[in-house]
Amino acid sequence: MPRIPNEIDGYIARRIRQLRILGGFSQKKAAEYLNVTFQQFQKYEAGSNRVSVGKLYLIAEFLDVSLCDLYPPSARESDINSARSRIFLLDEALGKKEIIQSIEALNAIKSKSIKTAIVRLFKVLAKQK
Repeated sequence: MPRIPNEIDGYIARRIRQLRILGGFSQKKAAEYLNVTFQQFQKYEAGSNRVSVGKLYLIAEFLDVSLCDLYPPSARESDINSARSRIFLLDEALGKKEIIQSIEALNAIKSKSIKTAIVRLFKVLAKQK
């Protein structure tokens, strides 16, 4: 009986993609680290193939995050809905080329104080109509 990806698998797939992009890593680099094909890694991120626990461990290691960071938060329903809402917004944003370019540019900046200033600027600009 084939294992069909479920809601948690989908969450993990989106989370892998988000953390990879935020970390500034390419799919190719991630696939090489995991010793899988580029296409296999794409399927992990798309949620069309389930990720084994062993591969999840390697993915967390590659992304330099805790294994728990890949799983949905086990909290009250309102916290889960809030997290889902943030993930939906991030998914939507990551589909836009300029957002990805902004994240890549921000990751290239070494100075934490400059990064903080840029984030503050984004917040000020976002409040303007």
